[in-house]
Amino acid sequence: MAAWRLALCGVEFNLDLKPGTASQTRALWEEFLVADRVFDDRRAVNGHAGFRFVDVIPARRGRWSGPFQIANGLDIWRRPGESRLESLHACLQARGSHAEVCLADEFWQGPIRQQRQFLFSGVLLTLQPLGLHGLHANGVATGGCGVLICGPSGSGKTSATLSLLTQGWRYLADDAVAICAGGRGVEAHALRRSMSWRGDAWRAFPGLRPGRARFAGEQMAPPGRQARDRWVTRCVPRTLLFSEVARTSRSRLEPLGQTEAVLRLVKQSAGLLTGQKSAEEQIGLLSHLAGQASSYRLLAGRDVYADPPAFSALIMQATGAVPI
Repeated sequence: MAAWRLALCGVEFNLDLKPGTASQTRALWEEFLVADRVFDDRRAVNGHAGFRFVDVIPARRGRWSGPFQIANGLDIWRRPGESRLESLHACLQARGSHAEVCLADEFWQGPIRQQRQFLFSGVLLTLQPLGLHGLHANGVATGGCGVLICGPSGSGKTSATLSLLTQGWRYLADDAVAICAGGRGVEAHALRRSMSWRGDAWRAFPGLRPGRARFAGEQMAPPGRQARDRWVTRCVPRTLLFSEVARTSRSRLEPLGQTEAVLRLVKQSAGLLTGQKSAEEQIGLLSHLAGQASSYRLLAGRDVYADPPAFSALIMQATGAVPI
């Protein structure tokens, strides 16, 4: 076994890699997830987790709840104290925050998107017992105020994020964050290293280079220098934006009540709301998040691309932060 010790979301994450696929696993992990290879013990505030890569995981025996489908061809099974993630060529069985992982040779021959989805879902399963839960959202920050831009794929989250980055905002994450309880309220931690977008959206934002990998019409790459120079690994969200693409020249914000915000947050967390205990913890965390933040429906207009300063000023007004 090749051991690899990392920091992820304030958690010490240990990987025991199989020699034959260690380089592939490391490359996939480093490209996709935010994790530091040199671990600083002072940042291990949220506990310990890990993957142990093995040749075989025994078949399911006994009573399991499931399957709960979280993606096409990817299912979760649960029973008290254990979770199991299964796809056609991969299996992960977690007990608490540690898991055994078995990847068939065919796993590495499949689409890169499926590899990332399996890895990402497995990481979230092992982080859940430590109080960290995934949320489908982008994250930015300015003036000490964190902003989460929530919404399904195609709702304009990445375009809005890139537009704000051109105006000096700090970058947390694209498409997914992990939320947990912290000393100053609910915190959001960076999970994904890469940014993803469709078409030629990157051309409107010169600080982002084109993606190296393409799948299903989507490109993915680490953020350009403009974002990397202002990267933050966590923030306390004080504003929630629920993004929709609008066919208007100017974007606008519509205030949302706390109950509506919670309902919208749940929709962006449903992929792993598969066990009663974890669901109760996750909904409680989402309720606290909605309580500490101001929430808005973001109707993202063409100014996201055409007039980033005006778009930034609109979002800045919602956060109450000092202009950059």
